Amino acid sequence: MYVVIRDASGETFEGIALATGKDRMRVALRSGYDVVELRRSYTQWLNEAGDFIELDAILSDQEGTASYAGMFAMSATV
Repeated sequence: MYVVIRDASGETFEGIALATGKDRMRVALRSGYDVVELRRSYTQWLNEAGDFIELDAILSDQEGTASYAGMFAMSATV
């Protein structure tokens, strides 16, 4: 899945969800080789530092194919 994340400062990050669950999501960010883990607390999503983030877009593989077709290969190692 193609994901767009917005942090508290308003900065946005694009990535691909490597693993998703009810309360957790691992995302490979386009801006580098980082893999971040997001977790849900009640109705809010938090980054690894515990800061609130917003999920601006989540597109399925079919919908997001055109959006991330040009992304470079990323390592899944943290």
